[in-house]
Amino acid sequence: MKKVVKRIILLFILILLLQLIANIFKKEHDISYELKYNDQNYKIHEIYKDDRYNFEINIDDNYFVLDTDNIYHKKKKVIDKIYYYNTEDIKCIYTPLENTNIICLENSILKSYYETSKYIKSFVKELKKLGYDNPSWNIKDSKIKKIDQVEVYQDNISNDTYIYVYKYNGFFKITNKDLSKINTFNNDTYLNTLGVQVDKYYVIPNYDDKHDFKEIYVYNMKNDKKKTIKLKKQISTDSYINGIVDNKIYITDKDNLIQYKIDPKKRKVEEVGNITEGGLIYQNNKFKSINMYEFRKTEIKYEQDYSNIIPEYQYINKVNNNYYYLKDNKFYKYNSTFDVTQILFKSEATNIVMNNEDIYFIKDNKLYLYDGYIKEVLKYDELSFNSTNRYAVYKKS
Repeated sequence: MKKVVKRIILLFILILLLQLIANIFKKEHDISYELKYNDQNYKIHEIYKDDRYNFEINIDDNYFVLDTDNIYHKKKKVIDKIYYYNTEDIKCIYTPLENTNIICLENSILKSYYETSKYIKSFVKELKKLGYDNPSWNIKDSKIKKIDQVEVYQDNISNDTYIYVYKYNGFFKITNKDLSKINTFNNDTYLNTLGVQVDKYYVIPNYDDKHDFKEIYVYNMKNDKKKTIKLKKQISTDSYINGIVDNKIYITDKDNLIQYKIDPKKRKVEEVGNITEGGLIYQNNKFKSINMYEFRKTEIKYEQDYSNIIPEYQYINKVNNNYYYLKDNKFYKYNSTFDVTQILFKSEATNIVMNNEDIYFIKDNKLYLYDGYIKEVLKYDELSFNSTNRYAVYKKS
């Protein structure tokens, strides 16, 4: 009898181990299931792929789409509660999953909570009574703090977020705790043509070198420590950035027809293109060499072309399986898994910077953040006159 019990226990342990191993190597699942909650029937299509969950929820032929990170350890059927708000013009759902918010259909158009918030206050109130909450449901006026001419809405900046705002001779450093100035140059330079962020590093040439740059500064945006790269070959001020690949900056010196690769982390500069060998372009995730004179004729940029997916966009950025794009003063989120588009917000957004799914943009003299709701980050009158390449944002993950 004892042998039988031991065998059963060993078999049970073996089954658990096999399930654990299978789960570790599992890459995706695609399932459909039904849920009845609060006397409402839901049909759910759940796809787990590329370490992310995507859901299509059907309620009486009204379709809602949402997605979230893999915080459920590849588990299946992760939705067990759905709250439904239904009126003649607007229908909304809320699933209490991590990193999700209310999503609505208004006249059959999928919209974010922000776009519909004024119509669904009673729904939010009901959810709060049930113990649910979301930062975008509790927007309050932020206290304003000043540094020189910059007014900062410091309460609207999240923890572990570091913002640099270019101020002609350096930067304003802005977090939700501190405001400070970084004076980098002795003289003012109006246009910041070559400053660029790579992960937590901000890389900028010494603009005090008026004709040819002799050195490049690398700032760690977390602690503002500055490292200097002394250039073996001077780089002409008539240069431009091709793009960033694998956290390396590619820059073309048009005067001398030389292309460089800059590694901010290792603080190394390498010549990767010249008249003899040609210069590097980046297409379809591969480098290709072309005649170096082409880099002088046209400023060649390493920009991904998504026009076959989203025609005629003004801005686009791919995050996970989603495409975030601006078109006709509306910012959209296109879920490629279910081929569904959602309106996030409407605004005349310019100079957009995305940090994961947080969207920063400039309108008039203000910098804004959309992270489920539009918030003012700072006001700086100089942004009305010169807004190009004026800020960078790093958020510690």
